[in-house]
Amino acid sequence: MLEWLNLPPWMLQPLARIDWEPQLLAAIKSLLYILMVIILTQSALRLLKLMLDRIFPLAHLDIKKEKTLSILMYSVFRYAIYFLAMLMVLSILGVPVAPLFAGAGIAGLAIGFGAQSLVKDIITGFFIIFEEQYHVGDFVEINQGIKGTVEEIGLRMTKIREWGGHLNFISNSEIRTVRNYNRQKMRAIISYYLAYDVSYETASRVAEAICRELVENYGSHFIADDQGNLVEPPHLYGLVDIEDKNAPGAKYTIIGLVKDQSFWFIQRELRRLILERHREAGIEIAYPRRIVEMGKD
Repeated sequence: MLEWLNLPPWMLQPLARIDWEPQLLAAIKSLLYILMVIILTQSALRLLKLMLDRIFPLAHLDIKKEKTLSILMYSVFRYAIYFLAMLMVLSILGVPVAPLFAGAGIAGLAIGFGAQSLVKDIITGFFIIFEEQYHVGDFVEINQGIKGTVEEIGLRMTKIREWGGHLNFISNSEIRTVRNYNRQKMRAIISYYLAYDVSYETASRVAEAICRELVENYGSHFIADDQGNLVEPPHLYGLVDIEDKNAPGAKYTIIGLVKDQSFWFIQRELRRLILERHREAGIEIAYPRRIVEMGKD
């Protein structure tokens, strides 16, 4: 039976004494069982994803909170399913599973000293979700350095996608400060400088016209969901500074309370209107300049 291997006789004799048929059948049987475990694992993951997608909409939660909890629950159950699948494969291969659990206490104590950061990541992740510091889809700034949209909140780390497309993986225990730009309403604050010879009445008139135009254009409709962008009409906060020696002119500020998803858009529109309407009124936006007087010599 083994002559096709073309091995020397001294190697064929020990192999010939082995009853290959039962062992071959056992190996095939084990492979089929392992294949069945893999198929069941993948099916369980797909069923879990389908169930979560069906169950969470019935709770009528906020869409961001719903997506956050759905991803977290999928992550938890995925780890559990993979762990059970691994135990089943070990059992099929003949590895005794019971001693693994019997030695889990000693091994867990040994591993615990090296996995303190992992436990800290998991605990911090639960507190982030429990305290609703941010949800999937929120635009946040982490540790005063990383800005982007939250793509996933896992047990161990958070994924932040920057505007440029870079995906940041941040351990939950490393998150110290969070600035969330998606909390119902925000205040758009735009400051600009006008020359000192521009009267306050003239500056107020142009600013009020800008605020009225912004309300007419974006106060009653929204590009994405047909809702208003503005929570309150914007207005000229006033002449806020004239004493800064390094400033190119008098400092004016327009403020407006807006919805969180409109914050960046309204600020861009305010800047555009400030430039265009002052240019149309013949008023130049002040900028730093230096005047050098040369003597006759």
